Amino acid sequence: MDLPVSAPALNTDLDAPALADWRALVNKVLDRSGSLDSAGLDRAFARRLTTTTADGVTLSPLYTHADEAPERATPGSAPFTRGSTAAGSVIAGWDVRALHADADANATQAAVLADLEGGATSLWLKLGSDAIAISDLPTILEPVLLDLAAVVLDAGDDAIAAAHALEDIWSARGLEPHQVSGNFGFDPLGQAARNGTSPDLIPTVGFAVASAERFAHMRSFVADGLVLHEAGATDAQELAGVIAMGTEYVRALVDAGLSVDLAFTQVEFRLSATADQFATIAKLRAARQLWSRVAEVSGVQQDAVAGAGAMRQHVVTSWSMLSRRDPWVNLLRGTVAAFGAGVGGAQSVTVLPFDAALGLPDSMSRRLARNTSALLIEESHVGRVIDPAGGSWFVENLTQEVAEAAWGLFTAMEGRGGFTADLASGDLASSLAQSARERAVRIAHRRDPLTGVSEFPDVHETPLVRKAVSAPEPRGLPRVRYAEGFERLRDRSDAAPEHPRVVLVAIGEVSDYTARTTFAKNFYEAGGIRAETIPFAHSARAEITATGLACICSSDAVYADQAVAVAQTLTEWGIKHVHLAGPGGDLKDALTQAGVSVFVSLGVDVIDVLTTALNECGVAQ
Repeated sequence: MDLPVSAPALNTDLDAPALADWRALVNKVLDRSGSLDSAGLDRAFARRLTTTTADGVTLSPLYTHADEAPERATPGSAPFTRGSTAAGSVIAGWDVRALHADADANATQAAVLADLEGGATSLWLKLGSDAIAISDLPTILEPVLLDLAAVVLDAGDDAIAAAHALEDIWSARGLEPHQVSGNFGFDPLGQAARNGTSPDLIPTVGFAVASAERFAHMRSFVADGLVLHEAGATDAQELAGVIAMGTEYVRALVDAGLSVDLAFTQVEFRLSATADQFATIAKLRAARQLWSRVAEVSGVQQDAVAGAGAMRQHVVTSWSMLSRRDPWVNLLRGTVAAFGAGVGGAQSVTVLPFDAALGLPDSMSRRLARNTSALLIEESHVGRVIDPAGGSWFVENLTQEVAEAAWGLFTAMEGRGGFTADLASGDLASSLAQSARERAVRIAHRRDPLTGVSEFPDVHETPLVRKAVSAPEPRGLPRVRYAEGFERLRDRSDAAPEHPRVVLVAIGEVSDYTARTTFAKNFYEAGGIRAETIPFAHSARAEITATGLACICSSDAVYADQAVAVAQTLTEWGIKHVHLAGPGGDLKDALTQAGVSVFVSLGVDVIDVLTTALNECGVAQ
């Protein structure tokens, strides 16, 4: 059919909706009674529909053309917000980097081979007294084609010895320097942060200067943001920290004689990816923008040399977000994080196995981890589009705001003397600890819910058991997982001779109490306290009083008529600890006098309430 563009069929009477019209509809929902003035509506809108991140960035519920950011440079062009290279991951996907740390050399060799045959394209090897022995490197790498698979070392204080060992392996196989790739993994700043020591850059800088021109495809340093992320860093704090690390490494290399352009090629950045996919995407885009700015002020010829000043990113799914309870949910967390890493433009991605928080991963979890990237690359074709989030009003604004927040923290750190000075003064540890405490409060109040842990726990799960990892306790910055507070409660419950129980005393009809019995069951079982619903009746006295903890559950309307009397009856029956599901409202004082000691409702500190409940159940500390 020959239909001109101006045909009436295309000229509908649908007008473009105005933002004011949308806001008017929203206001009707926010103020059903019509009692709020303009200022009140604005406050209600901000409270109900906007979100403020840990970095102070306000997220709006709707972004429009009015929020459009200036057009970004093309991928592969400074400031590299849209990607470090022009081709992105279109051709072969991102580098799938497998992590290995098992001290059993034969087991690690088999696992390495399985990973490479299953789709991994590079290896990340943790070496040291609590991981792979440097002397076992020849055994582990014996079946690996080192001219095809890149190797990244992570040897801590033994980094130079490990680098020499890797060089010996290359030499024994007759490999030329231009045939090998990867990273020697020097990170004296990150190592000092973990160990609580003072960093010494001189030995690693000397090695890097001697090898930089020989090994065209090897980098020497890693600016590792995981040490910051796992200690509680927000996205902006993590970015500020790694930019400061990278800057310090580059300065040291230039001072030792490398050209500034070559010095910038020696640093790779290791960043975390969480289950907040948009935050991850924005963080990676902002990171490239920030590093390009550092390169610009350092004199790197970004316009004259393709890729000069571009950040090389190795992104790792967050260890801190992994849970030991219901660890299968970690598969979902890892998938979303890997998606964010790929969309955000990471060159290398490590998906931690879902059981990594339990100990050494088994073969199944390793396979699922590498297949996560395979699915995203080969089936979902995530890498086929360069910077697919680019142009999104939301993502572009979030990228810029995170970049500005991180740049402010970075410049402040530089003003105090840089990363080393902040580490020595304790300022770094103090700021990260504050962020960790704030996150812990959000988790305890379930403002940041953890599926399978603080929400929808499975108290009947069969725990997974993995070979323990003999990692020493950090002497510097801590490693913190989000689920630890709730997991300690579950461990305490499981250690009791009998599982602690709470009776949910339901009053009224099923339709009255179901919402709150469901809420209360979810609430108590997050601490390992098994919940059983029993409708209130004098004939059920024996069942209800079988445990010393009861929680009254029903609707507010039923509470108004019956809650005080039921609470008095439960107290008279000898139940020592009576709770009520809900805030209590106008009845709170009367209910308290009737024997209710705890009100289980939204917004309370769940960990604190459950700790009290376990104490009431007589569970040992």
